[in-house]
Order: sequence, then C-alpha cells, then structure tokens
Amino acid sequence: MSTLVKAIAAYIALSLSFEAVGFENTIILNSAAEAPLSNNTKSDFISEVTREAFRRIGYRLLIQYFPPGRGLKNSNSGLIDGELIRIKGLEKHYPNLLHVPEKIISLDFVVFSKQKMNLKNGWSDLSDKTVAHINGWKHLEKNIPSSANITKVGNAKILFKLLDKNRIDCVVYELWSGNRAVLQQSIENVIVNRTPLAVNKYVLT
Repeated sequence: MSTLVKAIAAYIALSLSFEAVGFENTIILNSAAEAPLSNNTKSDFISEVTREAFRRIGYRLLIQYFPPGRGLKNSNSGLIDGELIRIKGLEKHYPNLLHVPEKIISLDFVVFSKQKMNLKNGWSDLSDKTVAHINGWKHLEKNIPSSANITKVGNAKILFKLLDKNRIDCVVYELWSGNRAVLQQSIENVIVNRTPLAVNKYVLT
C-alpha cells in the first residue's frame, strides 16, 4: 500500500492545482468497471484500496459511475479529476490525462462462448467471428480484428444476454466480472476459453 500512496501523492502534485483541490481535499474519479471489481455500493475491492490510499495523504475520494467513453471525456476535459482504473497509454488520445505508475490490479481478458474456440493465435482467431464487447474499452477496440463482426453494448447484462440468445459467437470480457454476469443471469452452457487474450495492468489515470 505504501508504494501506491506515494505514487498517488506524486500524481496529485503533478496534475492538480491548488485551486482545483481547494480546502476540502476532495478527489473525484470515474469508475467504468463493473461488479465485482467496482460497484455503486462503494464496498468493492478497488474502491476500498484506492479510498484508503487517498485517505492516508489527506484526501477524500468520491467515485462517479459513467460509461467508459464518457468518463474519459469528462476526465480529459477537467470536469472530474481522473479515472479509477485504466490501462496505460490513454494519454496518446487523451493528452490531459496522467497515470499513476503503481499498478492497482492486473486483469485477464478472456473469451466467453457457447462453443469451444481455438484461440492459439490470440486476437486474430476472432477475425471470422461475431464478437461483442463493452463500448469505449479502447484496448478491445484496438485489438479485436476489424474483419470480425463487432457489436458494442453499454453493459455486461446486455453483453451476455446476446450470448444467451445465440445472437453472437462470443463475448470478450474481464474474467471475474464475466463469471459474475453469467451466474447472475443464470446463463447455461457458457464456456470460458481460459487462455487470456490479454493480461492488462490497471492504474489510476
């Protein structure tokens, strides 16, 4: 925790002016992640860890819940202070964003399907498939082949409903959150193709 606290303190010093912080020492971050990683009960793992890190340097953390694309635009324009968990490299497209170098969590992105899929070549094996993912997740938009038939939706419930109704071949999603969505929606015969397409490190941005 101490390394994360130091990294967050350095981030604040670099990215926030005295006027922006004011005397209330409040930081507002957006979370585009879904349960169990992040949820609006504010009792999830990532929120708790980050909130404690900010508390130790004298800041109160407030978390908002906007969709991925909207959250990035709000953070980049200064409407809010940043993003709770994002992959590195977004500053190429959102130049006003800085990332805290200390990793918060690593997440596996896998393929959920009704039929076993051969993914020995990774992303390229999706090229002839009907693939669904969350709109605004830039790393998926970058890596899923343009030759795939791609559907983008707003949340996990819609994502896995499409799979349940056999309207798509597969879903690309984070492992923990995907398993939770399948259980919550009581979807049967879903295969988790266990070899991850990617293991991404997430940071505060």
